[in-house]
Amino acid sequence: MVRIGRLLLLPGVVLWAGVGSCGRPGGEGHVTAASFERWFVGAAGGSSPELLHATVSEIGSTVDTIRRKSPSGRLRVILNDTAGHDYTIGYRTPAFIRYDTAYPCVIYLHGGTGSMRTDKGDSAFLMLDMLGDSMEIFLVSPSANRQTPWWSPAGLSRILQTLRYMTLHYPIKREKVFLVGVSDGATGCWAAANTIAAPFAGFVAVSGFGGMLREIGLELYPENLMQRPIYNVNAGNDRLYPIAAVNRFLDAMERAGVGVGRMVYPDEEHGFDYRLKEAGTLCALIRQWSLPRIDNVRWTASALYPINVDHCIAAEWVENAISCSIHGFCRNDTFFIRTTGLNRLQMYFDADDQCMQKAVFTVNDHKSRRYTTISSNREMKLILMKQRCFPLIADGLFFSIPL
Repeated sequence: MVRIGRLLLLPGVVLWAGVGSCGRPGGEGHVTAASFERWFVGAAGGSSPELLHATVSEIGSTVDTIRRKSPSGRLRVILNDTAGHDYTIGYRTPAFIRYDTAYPCVIYLHGGTGSMRTDKGDSAFLMLDMLGDSMEIFLVSPSANRQTPWWSPAGLSRILQTLRYMTLHYPIKREKVFLVGVSDGATGCWAAANTIAAPFAGFVAVSGFGGMLREIGLELYPENLMQRPIYNVNAGNDRLYPIAAVNRFLDAMERAGVGVGRMVYPDEEHGFDYRLKEAGTLCALIRQWSLPRIDNVRWTASALYPINVDHCIAAEWVENAISCSIHGFCRNDTFFIRTTGLNRLQMYFDADDQCMQKAVFTVNDHKSRRYTTISSNREMKLILMKQRCFPLIADGLFFSIPL
């Protein structure tokens, strides 16, 4: 069992208790496996002098060292979340891991979050063990509880933190990360698709009810939900979430433009006892779905939740704003942006994105070149690395745009 310690967040920088410098001027030091793991997996933001001065090859070598020392089999780890609470993740690796390839990863969200247990994810991934028997794949399950349900800001951050742990330690394929949940976990899938969709290729919600989110005060935004495929499975004899209520919710989502794949097992009850019947479909979806390439930006967010959306890596909120919206698309050499609730937006585009090579931004109907190109800024690259949940420094175009 491994414990990732809590980070100490200071203004503008993250320092780690017990980790000293290695003698570079100004306190910068050679990046170590321990310091990199604490920063990348840890819940706090910011960066460190070691990382800001590390070369790409140093970071790559550090990641390679961590991965080659990571064990295989069925394992568990304790992480520390944004509220400072410990929780357990359990996971299963392929029997033989090749480090010259990359594997799909399924994060499984368990149900029954009404207790105060912090270890329900210890073996929850076994619900999907049949997938690991059918294909080479990583299965991992974090833990949630009454204090930190999946749909809370801390619960959603646990999902991202779990993904960062897996991508740091193992060769996960970036285009093939999926979120699957049962009961409360299915509701968590709807919450994640609504708030933190960017790293995922698709969502599978089983025996849950996305409509419950509105009842607890989390607004659902169709423009967010339609950006990734959602497959929804329910049982006809589910007494907790009657199929009639589920269908009314799904019908409303489809009318709003959200494409939802559906499956109903008329004679089954709440839970996933019929999972072997779904194994073939789930394997097919994992092979079929891949992280899409998005050339526009459409997102609405609540101030309580992180903005984790394609192309947007950081945002400065208007003071006292309770929500924000971002809509952007490229036409010829102009990127049109319309926003509410934000003062500044930091965006990233792939280096081969032709539209952005000589981009002019039209912001809220005002054409302007009042933006800063920061493609060589290491700090922005580190922010992107953590936001994407993959420990690779990306080459591309970064823009800081006043709104």
